[in-house]
Amino acid sequence: MAHTLKLRKLAIKDIGAAYEWYEEKRTGLGEEFLLSADDAFDTIRRNPELFEECYPGIRKCNLRRFPYSVYFRIFKKQAAVLAVYHQSRNPRRWRKRKSY
Repeated sequence: MAHTLKLRKLAIKDIGAAYEWYEEKRTGLGEEFLLSADDAFDTIRRNPELFEECYPGIRKCNLRRFPYSVYFRIFKKQAAVLAVYHQSRNPRRWRKRKSY
């Protein structure tokens, strides 16, 4: 049975910022980023345990084609997306968020 997926507000903000950045670089590239993120979300919904823990209780799924990772927690039958973060950025920054 598939998990439900809940995106935290700051994860939505991460996605929006990345979308805008890619759209500024080339029209349509932001849409391609969103499609890549949706593919990752679908994989997480279907089988969140596929991804190993990178921090206690937190798993990471890398996007295809884009240097971003989706960080999430599993709660029973729900996967909560905490951040969608560029891989070159220090992950300690998103982990300091109050809502994670």
